[in-house]
Amino acid sequence: MIGKYLEDYENNDHRAEDAFRRALALSPEMRRSRFEDLPVGYRMMIEALGNLDGDTSRVIAAMDEAMAVGANRDPEAVFLMGLTCAALQINERALQMIGSSVDDGFTPVHALQHAPVLAGLRDAGALTSVMERARQRQRIALAIFERGEGPVLLGVGLERAL
Repeated sequence: MIGKYLEDYENNDHRAEDAFRRALALSPEMRRSRFEDLPVGYRMMIEALGNLDGDTSRVIAAMDEAMAVGANRDPEAVFLMGLTCAALQINERALQMIGSSVDDGFTPVHALQHAPVLAGLRDAGALTSVMERARQRQRIALAIFERGEGPVLLGVGLERAL
């Protein structure tokens, strides 16, 4: 899988350079950012957010294109895309992407519980099963961390390990 990601990254480097150039034009804050340190898919996702002009389908299409160069295999990137869909009120897609990110190993328990952009989905009970899966993954990871003497090694209490 890593080999495929690197192949995608190398094959799309010209697109990353174009995305970087366009991202620089978005705002003074972005001009201070170091986009060259980001993988191509992330850079293209950031650029897509600069296209927020009321046409959500255009933004989602641009982000899908960005994800296709490798970020779609990164559960955290998929989660961020889900948050973006939630912000754009494309709720079915948001739930699918957020659920997929959790199922693929990302455990954003705190974000699922507190992110303002997810308030509507939380209030509607739509995130209940995803949150429970994330909490279960977190409990498993914490048990493994504790069994491996992680708190002792790092000098932290178990309650701070979350």
